[in-house]
Amino acid sequence: MSDLFSVVDPLFKLEPKKNDLDFLIEQTTRVSTIVPKFPFILFHIGGKEPRRINEQRIVEFLDSIDVPLLIVDDPGQPFLKKLQIKNKNIIPVMETLSLFELLALSSDPNCRLYIGHEGGQSHILHRPSNCL
Repeated sequence: MSDLFSVVDPLFKLEPKKNDLDFLIEQTTRVSTIVPKFPFILFHIGGKEPRRINEQRIVEFLDSIDVPLLIVDDPGQPFLKKLQIKNKNIIPVMETLSLFELLALSSDPNCRLYIGHEGGQSHILHRPSNCL
């Protein structure tokens, strides 16, 4: 067991490169213009057809929500543009967000819950937030 720690311990002492930090700051700064200043739920509706919740159920869910819900889409499978959102509590994010930007959103102290389909984004985005 001590051999494992002797290999892993130096990794925790590495400093991030300056350009890596600049990239992360840039990503987070862009998100700061999107994120609400009040508690919200982050809902990722993207994904391919077999994994994504069907359109009728999403519409029913969105119509029934009575708390602020920030809804984002998958850039490779745009679905949000098809939805007719009438609920005033829904905040659609129409621009494409990187995974880092989504992570910054789910890490925001006002993000109380992350909802997403089973997929790569959810494996990462559930870490800093409550997840469903």
